[in-house]
Amino acid sequence: MSTLNWVAFPLAISSNLFSVTALLIFFGVTGKLELAADIAVVQGAVLAIFLAFSGNSRNLLLGKSNDITFGQIARFRGLFVIPFGLAVYILCKSTSVVPDLLIFILIIRRSTEWLAELVVTDREMAKDNSFAQWYVLLQAVSFSLLLSKGFIREDAYNFLFFFWAISPVLIGGGYLFQAFRVSVREKILPVRGYILHLGSSWVIASSTFVFRIMVLAFTNKSIGGELFTAFAIGGMLSSVYTYVIGPSLISKETQRIKKLFQIIVFSCVGVGIGIVCVANIFSVSFIGNGFFIQAIGFSVIGGAFMMASQRQRIILLQVKNKSVFVPDLIASILIVAIIPLLFYTIGIAAFSALFLCNALLTWMLYSFPIKGRNAIEF
Repeated sequence: MSTLNWVAFPLAISSNLFSVTALLIFFGVTGKLELAADIAVVQGAVLAIFLAFSGNSRNLLLGKSNDITFGQIARFRGLFVIPFGLAVYILCKSTSVVPDLLIFILIIRRSTEWLAELVVTDREMAKDNSFAQWYVLLQAVSFSLLLSKGFIREDAYNFLFFFWAISPVLIGGGYLFQAFRVSVREKILPVRGYILHLGSSWVIASSTFVFRIMVLAFTNKSIGGELFTAFAIGGMLSSVYTYVIGPSLISKETQRIKKLFQIIVFSCVGVGIGIVCVANIFSVSFIGNGFFIQAIGFSVIGGAFMMASQRQRIILLQVKNKSVFVPDLIASILIVAIIPLLFYTIGIAAFSALFLCNALLTWMLYSFPIKGRNAIEF
């Protein structure tokens, strides 16, 4: 039971944040590449709006920041969840051709995830393991039902799709209403202390959406579906660390944990190199399975560098209590700018390494700060 309690909240946060990514991967590896590309585009638009206004909230709450409370963030998100959802719909319809039903479902899912993230974090601080276990069970059931596509009628599947979309708030909704009521006497947000955190998340979110749109502009939905699936597979470990394990672990990190972290990072680099070698030895065509496998390999390597950079970013936020707006802004600009550069100098073949390029740029910005100011030991 103690082991189950230890993993309950990491699983709860993971099931809340990565369900859409897991769905993208599922459709990508089962050959539904255009659907995977559509999901990636809508997910990018959702991130561009919702992540833009997340403001590193999970790190701030777990770091017990004096600048902001759970109730303030909950009320802010409750007030703006519908306007942000409308903004996502307009953004999707103005930049791509994606079915309305898919857009609506993914907007609902992200809206409920956005609210539930705060509840799960609050329950984690309260060590409410029972809540986490029930939350994980509900998410596992609702997601498993989505894997039945192709075996049941379309109308029945749409109902399951909607159930999955609203499932994050089916457990814990009461905590949100309580937070809304308690925080009525407080300011919605302390703007002065929160603005840089909003700016930091905004540049990351915006660059993610522009990145995905540009990839599709230079390729097509089929190749884009392969790339986004590969990036999601290769980057899953780093995403889990960034949003789940890292924020919870960094304040109580020991030398043993540091060594384990380093072993994982170097192991990922080795595995990624091996995958790339296999892809190049056994592949005769770069647009096909070889291209997909190579993209996964490069993304696994990139995931290792991304983990290293995100560890330092979390330390800046939680331990050093510093803003990460400047490095996030520079990284976002360079990541977007590198797409046309690679296309016109090397071609589409270079796109398999886009996530690796992204990770290397981020890693360099956090690993080589100005001496004496933000230096962090790896």
